[in-house]
Amino acid sequence: ARPGMASPDRMIAMQNAIKDEDLARVRLLLKAGVPAAGEVDRFPFLRLAAMLCKEEIFDLLLSHGAPITAPRLLDWAVDGGGGRMRPSIRIVQRILSEVPHDTQALTSGLRFACVSGSVDVVQLLLERGADPNGFYDRHEPSPLSNAVRHGHPEIVRVLLNAGADPTWPAWDEDENELSETWTLVDLAVRDAHVDQERAHR
Repeated sequence: ARPGMASPDRMIAMQNAIKDEDLARVRLLLKAGVPAAGEVDRFPFLRLAAMLCKEEIFDLLLSHGAPITAPRLLDWAVDGGGGRMRPSIRIVQRILSEVPHDTQALTSGLRFACVSGSVDVVQLLLERGADPNGFYDRHEPSPLSNAVRHGHPEIVRVLLNAGADPTWPAWDEDENELSETWTLVDLAVRDAHVDQERAHR
C-alpha cells in the first residue's frame, strides 16, 4: 500500500467492524490509518453506518473526517437496510440539522422512509418540507404507494393527514412505472383482500 493508504484487507476489516457494530475495532482501525471517509466497492463507511443504524459508529466516523455531505446520505439513513430495520431518528436528525436539503431531496428520503416504516422519520421529513405526494414521476413510486405496498397503515394515515392524494395511480411492480388503471385505493383494497384470503387458509 502507498504511504497514507490503508491496505484492502484493513478497508474490508473496517467494513466488517461497522457491520458487527464493533466500536473498539473501528477505533483501532482508524488509529491504524484506515480513513473514516473510506469506502469498499464504492460504498462509503459512513453510508454503511447510516444504513445499518449504527449511531455511535456514525458519530465516530464523522468526528474522524467522514463527510456528512456525502451524496444521498439521507436516503440511506432513512431506508433501514431496505426496510429490514427501523432507521435511527438520531442519525436522520443529525443529517438534516447539518446539511441543507431541498424539497426534492426530502421527498426522495420520504419515499424510502415509507418502505422502512418509521412514523417518526416520516413525520420529521414532512415537517422539513417533503411533499407527501412525491414529485410526479412515472418511474418512482409515491410515498403513499410505498407505505401501502409495504403494509404501514400508520404511515398511510400520517401521509393522508399531510395531504397525500389516494386517487393517484399506484406503482406497477411489473411495468416498473405508475399504473394506467390502478389507483392507490385499488391497491389497498386488493392487498386487504389478499390478506383476508391468507388469514382464512
